[in-house]
Amino acid sequence: SSSSSSTQRLISAFHVLNKRLALCERAGDARGAERARAAIAAMGGLDAYQRASLRGGDERKGKGACGRWLDDGDDDDRDAVPRRRPAPPPGRRRRLRLLDVGALNGATYAKQSGWIDATYIDLNPQRAGVERQDFFERPLPRGDAERFDVVCLSLVVNFVGEPARRGLMLARARDFLRRGGWLFLVLPLPCVANSRYLTRGRLVEMMAALGLAPVDEKMTRRLAMFVFAHVVGGRAGAEAPLFPKREVNPGGGRNNFCIVL
Repeated sequence: SSSSSSTQRLISAFHVLNKRLALCERAGDARGAERARAAIAAMGGLDAYQRASLRGGDERKGKGACGRWLDDGDDDDRDAVPRRRPAPPPGRRRRLRLLDVGALNGATYAKQSGWIDATYIDLNPQRAGVERQDFFERPLPRGDAERFDVVCLSLVVNFVGEPARRGLMLARARDFLRRGGWLFLVLPLPCVANSRYLTRGRLVEMMAALGLAPVDEKMTRRLAMFVFAHVVGGRAGAEAPLFPKREVNPGGGRNNFCIVL
């Protein structure tokens, strides 16, 4: 429909402008950054983008998929990933603690509240039950009592404009997971299927460097869904492999989505 098309155009335009803003800020181009901010403001800013995301079904197609994936009930949604759950810590029976980053809706896991204890955060909450917080500024956990069994990064890594900060987001997500916990990662499919700088294999290598091993994945017509388990602490210092911006998938018609570690 025309309404759906205009919604998708707004979402796409916001991503382009947000990336342009990040590039200008990184290059020290104050005039270009101001123009990008003005263009974002003219289209309604972050509020308009988030309302469009809700109308466009991002919540249903991406963010809710983590709950369906973890659920052990019946689900006939063909886009849902296979159903599993991370095991609670040995000797403990309790609800799984889940951190939902970039949560538009504070009730995404309401149906699973009997066994999921969800914390919802977002830069600009649109619904009740979502805490206003920048994930990059959330204090790191001081121990396992403050860590989570599941961290959900659904359609948020691609929202970050700068490749190095995308990598930092993944590293921070690892830090919020207890050992054995799971990271649920959703990206638009073109980010791993048609990028010059990122493929599914390169993403898995990056996650391995962070101590995150693949558990499962699902590709739909629009989304790439991954689940990674926190198996080791990851390597640091001189032993850490580098993942700079490097062309790994040459060819015409590719996009420039990139994650840098």
